[in-house]
Amino acid sequence: MTLADDQILLQWIAIDRIPADMFPKLKHLLSDDERARAERFHFEADGLTYVAAHALLRGILADLTGHKAQTLTFKLGPHGKPHPVLGGDDPDIRVNLSHTRGFVVVGAAMGRDIGVDVEALTRPAPLEIASRYFSPTEQALVDATQEAKSETFFALWTLKEAYMKATGRGMNLPLQSFAVSLAPLRLMMSQEDENPDRWVFGQTKLETGHMLAWAADGTRKPRPDAAISEANLGALCANQTS
Repeated sequence: MTLADDQILLQWIAIDRIPADMFPKLKHLLSDDERARAERFHFEADGLTYVAAHALLRGILADLTGHKAQTLTFKLGPHGKPHPVLGGDDPDIRVNLSHTRGFVVVGAAMGRDIGVDVEALTRPAPLEIASRYFSPTEQALVDATQEAKSETFFALWTLKEAYMKATGRGMNLPLQSFAVSLAPLRLMMSQEDENPDRWVFGQTKLETGHMLAWAADGTRKPRPDAAISEANLGALCANQTS
């Protein structure tokens, strides 16, 4: 697996497509602490999602760096965003993951901060969040789409989440302090960022019925584009045992 400077790598997993006999192989990619945490989830579905998410994250990093997945370590940024701890000869890979019930996405970029978010379009949109926390422009977009309010909400929400995660601040960044646009995809304004145009966004509706969005720092040239695919878990596991 390779990652170009102008590429955002996005791989996803639908948990219900993973054969039961694959999960022991995925657990093998985790650290000891992660395996222990996976066993502590009250609901089995949550534990399986956790295993898949962290196995995919580690598998992608291992493929890109040549390290064993289980040996990779992470440090937390000032607001809790995990960053891989790599050696001086390793490429500068930045990663982010997102999951919703039964679905996982991992994003990776070379030398640029990245954030990803995914939401299921089949669940009702919490429109009260838009009315309370979206900017007036964003709220107007939701209100203007009478028959597609839910999808418009999730389109905006995933972009906002992706941006918050890309900055490394996550939910420490107030939702009302910035606004995104759907056409074109861009950061319209931010009280925290003097150069909102430096951020690049992408969004797609997956065939699984999920809305996927990503945000990345575009100051490093060339500006990136995304390569989105369903993860090949068999190949990731095989690469770690061969």
